[in-house]
Amino acid sequence: MLSYKAVVGVAALLIATLWSNVSSAAPDCAQELLESRQAAGAVTVALKTPGPVKVGESIALEWQFSQTLSLKAPIYLVMATEEATRFRGGGFMALTPGAAAPWDIAYKADHSRILIPLHWKMSAGTKREIQIRPQIAKRHEIHAAIIYAGSCGEQALFEHEFTVDVLAGVARLTVQDRYSAGAPQKVIRSLNGRYDLHVFSARYEVYDAVSGDLLLSRAGVDPNFSPTGRFLASRREVDTSFEITDLLGDREPLPFIDPIYNEVLIWGLNDSYVVGLGSRWGMLGLYNITVDSGEGLFRGGDACNACSAWESLRLVLDVDRGFAASLSSKYDDGVVRIADLFQREPIEEIEQRNLVAHIRSRYDSAFVGIPSGWNLGGPIQLSHNFVSQIARFDAKGKPDRADTIARTKAFSERVALVVSHTPRPVAAGTLATVSNQLIGTFRSGRPDRRDGLRTASNVRAPQAQPRVDAIIERSADLGMRVLSPLPITLQYEETEGANQGSGGSARLEKLLSPVWEDIKSGKTKIKLSDGTERSPSYFLDSVDRVYFWEQRGVSYWLISKTYKGGGSGVGSTTGEVFLISRAARSIEISAIESSFGESGMTGWLTDVGRARVQRLTEKFVSIAVPLSETITIVDLTKPKAKPVQIPMLDAPIFAATRISADEQHVIQYNGDDRFFVSRLSDGKRMLTGSYIDDEVLLATQDGFYDSTFEGAQLANVRFDGMPGLHHFSQFEAILHRPGLARLVMAGQSASLEKPLAAPPLATLAVEQKPGREGQRKGNVRVQSDSSVARVRIFSDGRQLSSVDVNSKRAEIPFTIPDPGSGHWISAVAVSDTGLVSLPSAVKIPGKVAAQGKLNAVLVGIDTYADKNISPLKQAKYDAQHLAGALSTLKGRTFSDVDPILILDAQATREGILDQVRAAAENTGVNDRLVLFFAGHGVDGKEFGDPDSGLYLVGTDTALQNVRETAISWKEISKALAGAKGTTIIMLDACHAGFAGKKQALSNDDAAAAMLTEAGGPMIILAASKGRQLSEEADSKGGRFTNAVVSALLSAKQGSSEALDLGEFYGRVKSSVMKETDNRQTPWLVRNGLVGEMTLF
Repeated sequence: MLSYKAVVGVAALLIATLWSNVSSAAPDCAQELLESRQAAGAVTVALKTPGPVKVGESIALEWQFSQTLSLKAPIYLVMATEEATRFRGGGFMALTPGAAAPWDIAYKADHSRILIPLHWKMSAGTKREIQIRPQIAKRHEIHAAIIYAGSCGEQALFEHEFTVDVLAGVARLTVQDRYSAGAPQKVIRSLNGRYDLHVFSARYEVYDAVSGDLLLSRAGVDPNFSPTGRFLASRREVDTSFEITDLLGDREPLPFIDPIYNEVLIWGLNDSYVVGLGSRWGMLGLYNITVDSGEGLFRGGDACNACSAWESLRLVLDVDRGFAASLSSKYDDGVVRIADLFQREPIEEIEQRNLVAHIRSRYDSAFVGIPSGWNLGGPIQLSHNFVSQIARFDAKGKPDRADTIARTKAFSERVALVVSHTPRPVAAGTLATVSNQLIGTFRSGRPDRRDGLRTASNVRAPQAQPRVDAIIERSADLGMRVLSPLPITLQYEETEGANQGSGGSARLEKLLSPVWEDIKSGKTKIKLSDGTERSPSYFLDSVDRVYFWEQRGVSYWLISKTYKGGGSGVGSTTGEVFLISRAARSIEISAIESSFGESGMTGWLTDVGRARVQRLTEKFVSIAVPLSETITIVDLTKPKAKPVQIPMLDAPIFAATRISADEQHVIQYNGDDRFFVSRLSDGKRMLTGSYIDDEVLLATQDGFYDSTFEGAQLANVRFDGMPGLHHFSQFEAILHRPGLARLVMAGQSASLEKPLAAPPLATLAVEQKPGREGQRKGNVRVQSDSSVARVRIFSDGRQLSSVDVNSKRAEIPFTIPDPGSGHWISAVAVSDTGLVSLPSAVKIPGKVAAQGKLNAVLVGIDTYADKNISPLKQAKYDAQHLAGALSTLKGRTFSDVDPILILDAQATREGILDQVRAAAENTGVNDRLVLFFAGHGVDGKEFGDPDSGLYLVGTDTALQNVRETAISWKEISKALAGAKGTTIIMLDACHAGFAGKKQALSNDDAAAAMLTEAGGPMIILAASKGRQLSEEADSKGGRFTNAVVSALLSAKQGSSEALDLGEFYGRVKSSVMKETDNRQTPWLVRNGLVGEMTLF
């Protein structure tokens, strides 16, 4: 156990030096230093957790006093560590990097710090533990020092350093479509430049601004960054309360922001403190936000009934003396509430006229007085402001958010910028590469792309008509069978703000006429779930909706009652649900326990407060209430039994409820195309699903997954504390569970024998200028929880070298042939267990110099000799169109371009194979080979050849003899094997007409066959995915080829600007999906290529 006693000898040697520094100082200074040194000698600090620990776990340090201390000069125990750190414990103040410390202590000001005052009276034997919770995986250095801050100036009396290895934390499955074509309503860039916030209707997503990785996806409105950008705050639509997330933490909402603070968020001391203000009784909460204490320093109200804290109060945060005071802003008398910033003791209430005397006796005998107005020890910055006196209101009486922002900026510093967002997409499965992105002003319209879902995952923005039926259909391919709901009639619905009155009651009596006489006469009793009886008039009061259905001779009415009220400046919504059943001889009324009766600060009744009812089967009815964030399942065979309540996720974007075919699981579908499968018996969530681009991915909370074919490309693994998303491929053998839905819904469980090991981390640095003889030097810094076996270096995706490492941490130098300006160098680290890091990539600055040759074989077939093969219209044109676009690359990115067209009658089996072989043999290491095919493809097994896989249909192909007359992908792969450079295959093998036939293969089948057979470095870009047609444009050419040509011609002629792979694919996909209204989705697969690359 390490302690300061170990360095007392060293400290003693410093005393003489320190004494000489103050020999000429005032006597008070010398006495202060002497007392401070004596006090420092009585303090010990011990590391209780030597490590290693994982991200999310705590490092415990213990400090104690060996004698009673009472000092005049301020002296602090300071502990400093990495920025990405949270703390637990008491007796300290936590500050973020750059925050002003008490008495302007500068020690390790660029670190996260905690400060413990030693000059207050401390009893001998006092012992406390502090828990440091690192949020990033690396070797953590914890600096500890005793700092004197008296009249002699700041001096470090003792210093010591603890080192603890922090390993990657929990592995989480993350689903992300980096090339989703949807668009947010706006994009906000954090002021620190780290994050991009994509704002949608009722939800938002946060991305790493450099890599494009999805970090956070959650329902909420009015999201905004804190001033430093570390925190993201939004409001829950169901009750308007704030949620705050630490983007450097586990990205779950911090648990201690009380719902009553729903009006203003104020940030102070570089986001070390946040103040939440409410709209009743002057509610004010003060939080030291990096401390996981679970409680605020202030929590409660200080003003009149419906008074806003912003107007009625002022808050003073005095870090030098260690207190916060809440005072009236209107009066000079009354009660002042004082909180201790260090001890978190019970709040003191002092009469304002006695305030100065109290502070002098408790905190500082020389205290002069409380400053006027709000004072947080620095700039007062607001991320959210909904105070009525500051913001204008719209026609519905809600704060005008645009006006709020404009007015807020008038008296506070900006906390974030709305930007014009055109980020560079990245290749699937790779780490995005750094590009300079300038902060500008918001431009209306669609950004070039929106990254798209959550398990943690990103998906489309909420749809006006959620694609529930499409999701159910695709989910069936994974064995998840879902029943369609039964008909139900919404007979009555109150419109917002309308009073029912006598007219409404009369209408309800008419709707309930088959049972109303029995209810009115008292023959049928109205009892609440607690047994309380109610009168008939009660039954008609505040009815919100009435649903009706009949089955097996029984009539049912389900009545939702909603009560709207308000007080103290706050609206609330509560409710009850009743079920009436009428058989031939009986009428029953059941009060449903739906947790709908809980009040919330929701403002007036909105759609989130309404019960949404669905008949799942004849046995089960679901009652979904977004306000209470629950789905209640009523068993009609046991209406008086306590129903099952299932937590509703992201309630504001709830869309529908369904039940599984075995009636054992309930599925919640949301408007953003996510869905959640819960067990009916106890409400436990079993599966989370994502639907993107007509693909479905299902996952358990442990990270096991199953997906439709292309859906697996969306799966990534994120490790807590590590940057980046790791493509699923290296974890596929462990995490992929074919038939997962059937297994889970049958009650079987999957579990890992041991936690997933994190891959290594590689960081690449490259010299800006090449060395002699065309060489480029650089180094790769690697670290890993296990040993790093080797480092591999790539240029434009192709491996150039491999260096052995055999160490957990190392910096590896390398020298490679210079790829030239505008090209990419990438590096990966490989652990001794075979895990591979994310690529770290650097683009060599400067313009691309034309080099190498581009060989292209372009096949377009419209006509076929076999009359059983449908002719096409645009395939031939597509090949010619692309040939022209590729020719423009000569002198720009390639020294020479040689396009070879094979059209119609020329496109025989032997003619195509001969040209492909010749082009491949002529493709050197620095060259590219493009194979474009527009035509038909067929599956050999449909023609009696089950082992052959995909065949390309030539102009001379006979369907009666596919094996002898068509071209198998095995033959194409063999013909391409001679290419030494990178091969780029573009497939448009599923044109309209032939595609509808059973034998026709889709582009994804073609790509899958190529990846199976081909061994060389290859990129495959398919025009559409399975289940989709490749559409032709209204004028000329196919949508896919037109998009490819447009991307190739997008760079200005003569500019020497090259297209990178991610940029090229992002443009093609966005264009095709936009033109086809998402009916056609190009997709990209790469084989044997690593990192980003210059493509064209």
